[in-house]
Amino acid sequence: MESVIDGIRVTQRQRWDARGERVICDWAFERSGVLERRRSDMRLFNGTEIRRLLGQAGFGQVRLAGQPPLGLFTRHSKRLTAVARRPAT
Repeated sequence: MESVIDGIRVTQRQRWDARGERVICDWAFERSGVLERRRSDMRLFNGTEIRRLLGQAGFGQVRLAGQPPLGLFTRHSKRLTAVARRPAT
């Protein structure tokens, strides 16, 4: 993907690292012949992992919804919304 924003050419290339379950993005920013590169990566969690992590943090009654629109969370959902309750202490 490439675009120009305020005179800066921005190029993004991303790849999926299945082993690490991460999306790795390589960015290039070029302005007036000066090039700067950056990398970012994001760890992705599935619904089972989200439930486990919330449970370990003391939350219960975890509900997962997929978006768009808000409905059943499936592997085709673009986003995940988790709603959980933490017991009063």
